[in-house]
Amino acid sequence: MSRTLGGAVLALIFAGSAGSGLLATRNQSQTPGAQEQSSEAAATEALTSGLKRLERAGQIGPENPTQARREYEAALEDLQMAPASSEAIRYRAEAYLGLNRLTDAKQAYMHLFVHDRTASNVLMKTMKTWVEKHRARPAGSDSAAIDAFDAWVRERDALASAVVNLGHNSPDWK
Repeated sequence: MSRTLGGAVLALIFAGSAGSGLLATRNQSQTPGAQEQSSEAAATEALTSGLKRLERAGQIGPENPTQARREYEAALEDLQMAPASSEAIRYRAEAYLGLNRLTDAKQAYMHLFVHDRTASNVLMKTMKTWVEKHRARPAGSDSAAIDAFDAWVRERDALASAVVNLGHNSPDWK
């Protein structure tokens, strides 16, 4: 298994078990390739830490935007160190949304749309929720930026719906 694929698989496994507090680590002195395992373990720890910080940031109320921003930034740093799995990219996009880094969130969505439609659909729902939340409480957000992002989200959602049947399983595929 390649280092990248191994890291991505490991990250997905640990992402599923992160909520239950299960973090398995290998004894590096007993197995060959200890450096590879060490980097996988570090990526797993970064992913787990980033998910916890992302959750904490989402729980901080609107009365403390500075603390929320610090948590989103810390989560983003951790998630950038995690492997390039779809889960890590999706969570990173959520951190971008929390920081109002809409261009970065769009890029993450486009990557997921090409590589993992299921993850892109989940992120699309998150982006729609972000728009609704910021329309209800626009404090700290530029209304023109919210409008532009909303238009982009609606356009991408329509495109995603239009191409859903264009895959190789479609009866029109030749």
